[in-house]
This record gives sequence, C-alpha cells and structure tokens, in this order.
Amino acid sequence: MRPLVILTATVTPSTSSALSLSDPNERRAQYCSAAKWWREEGDRGAFDVLLAENSGDDISAWLPPGVEGLRCAVPMTPERGKGDGEAGILRDVLGKEGKRLLERPWVAKCTGRLTVAKPSDVLPIALGSAAFVSCRPSPQFSEVDARFVVASPSVWEGHLLAFAAEIDDRSGHYLEHAFAKGVNSALLAGVEFIPFRRVPRFRGASGTSGLKYNSLKMRVAAAVEDTANAARRWGQRRM
Repeated sequence: MRPLVILTATVTPSTSSALSLSDPNERRAQYCSAAKWWREEGDRGAFDVLLAENSGDDISAWLPPGVEGLRCAVPMTPERGKGDGEAGILRDVLGKEGKRLLERPWVAKCTGRLTVAKPSDVLPIALGSAAFVSCRPSPQFSEVDARFVVASPSVWEGHLLAFAAEIDDRSGHYLEHAFAKGVNSALLAGVEFIPFRRVPRFRGASGTSGLKYNSLKMRVAAAVEDTANAARRWGQRRM
C-alpha cells in the first residue's frame, strides 16, 4: 500500500461559520485546483490522494481524475466549528480505509484548499517500522498547526483523534488543541516525534481570516523559524 494524503473539504460552510471565503463556487474551484496539484505530486512522490467533503457537495462532478473522493457525513452540530467538522472527516476516512489503513506507511492530513511548496521537504522519506508523528507544534506543545500533520496510521487512530470530542470553537477548544493532546499522548506511549525538516510553506489563503499564506511576511517568518530550529538542533548536538 502507498502512503495517503487526505484533503479535507467543506464546499458549502454552515451559515453559522464566520469565514472570509464562504462562496461555494470559489471554494469548489480552489479545492479542485489543489486536488489536481496534489495528484501530480502524488504521481512523483508515489502516494495516494483522497479528497473528503462534508457538506453534501457532488464531488464526483468536479474531482480531478486520479484523486479518490469520499462524501462524508454532514456535521450534526455545525455550531461546534470547522475543527469538529475536520475531525469528523478524518474519522470517516479512517473508517472507509478499514483494515488496509494499517498497511499504509504513513497518512497525512492537509487542509484541502492548500498546497505545500516543495512537499518533499516535509513529507516522510525512509522510515522504519516504528510508529511516528510529524507536525509543527507550538513551543509549549499546547497547540499543533492543524493545516498539515503526518503520522503512522496507528497514531491517527490511537492518539491524534482521541481528543476530538473536546473540540468546540465556541469555548475555545480547537482542533489545534486536540491534536496537541494527541501528540503528547503519543509521545508518552513511546511514539517517535520526527520534526519537519523545514517549516511547511503553504500556498493559498485562510478561509477564516483571508490571510495569504505565501505572502512575503509569512515566507520571512518561516525562514526565521527554520533558522531558530536549526540553531536549536545544533546546540542539542553540542551538548
């Protein structure tokens, strides 16, 4: 089995969501464009791509060839926020994968409208059989950048989604917090943490704030973070 990249999608957000981009036609076009890009990267990097959508859109009408699609359950409580919806998408995908999931070397989750410049710099390369997780945590490990996370299938099932029931945007409990708890749980269980070789350079914009991820300011910030991480690793080797 090949590795799997899951693209999470919500073409028609709930009316209760405060978003900078809510037009279904624009969102659909961006999901389609990103899925095509990931499929091309999958051809080069030998991984499968699956787009999973949870607002009932007919993804079969526009999904690019070579990208698998999954129509997920529409959230019963949309007021809990988009993080709860993404967690539901991931649970549906893992359920659909069934037993074959555990045969995949790794599974990645990416926000469906985004792409990542030079994905080979962040996707796993040669791996052993040990369980692992790769992500971009905050310094205190209290949050994880939920836009892009990679882990062994068993880590997704046993840890990363273990705290999804706590997600509720209304009370400030976001997907980023649930993932962080999952990562800490995994580390306590002996799962290996493999940091990204560089900060992911996302291309696209936030559907919530409208922030352009590939702006000069964001690229400079990522370069500064890479430099700080490299210095930290060098210092640890010197100790």
